[in-house]
Amino acid sequence: MDARAHSLRNEVPLTGHCLHVTIDAGTNNDQLLKDEFYFGLRQRRAKAGLEYAELLDEFMSAVKQNYGEKILVQFLEKIIDL
Repeated sequence: MDARAHSLRNEVPLTGHCLHVTIDAGTNNDQLLKDEFYFGLRQRRAKAGLEYAELLDEFMSAVKQNYGEKILVQFLEKIIDL
């Protein structure tokens, strides 16, 4: 292990905890929006750009408020066209 990796490891405690989060940004599928058994967000999908950026900003603000500034958040954007 190099000195930098060792230093980072000592600064950030690795607790082994991971909270998986799914952000439901809505759907543009009219059939799903009308389906009584659809469990997703019943609104049109957030558009890429400013609307989506505002959604992620709100999420990150809430994460920082609840878990502090030293939280690690890894994004995996998986867009499924439902």
